[in-house]
Amino acid sequence: MSYYYLVIPLLGVFKNYVKYKQVNVFVFLRTPFLNMIFESIFRYLSWRSPILLSIIWERIYFFVFKIIRSYLRDDYNRKKQKYMKKYNLIYQWKEYLTSTRGWYITLSFHLLTVVYYLSPPHLIYWGTSSRLTNRFRFDDL
Repeated sequence: MSYYYLVIPLLGVFKNYVKYKQVNVFVFLRTPFLNMIFESIFRYLSWRSPILLSIIWERIYFFVFKIIRSYLRDDYNRKKQKYMKKYNLIYQWKEYLTSTRGWYITLSFHLLTVVYYLSPPHLIYWGTSSRLTNRFRFDDL
């Protein structure tokens, strides 16, 4: 086994100990185990740098896994309620969007976006590197 496979799990153990004051052996061993599986797949497919690729793909795998798990457990709403109670937070974004002013600002932004994308290119100031800069500027209009 490569020593590269021990760097990320050791850093994870230190982070978990500092943050949660606990060490989980399963969390420590799952990273090298998954890295070895990915490395064997990449070696079987004869890809170059299988160790580096296995480390990268292990991180991508857990990134996607945690996104799906968070979505299925509805972590956003569960933690939102928790932090609203803990820190006395008030989320007023929904009330703001349903108010008249919120709708006005949202509609204005969408209209400006549509106007920007539908306007002819010579009316848009592209900066100093564009050839259109010398011919057309907002100041000239």
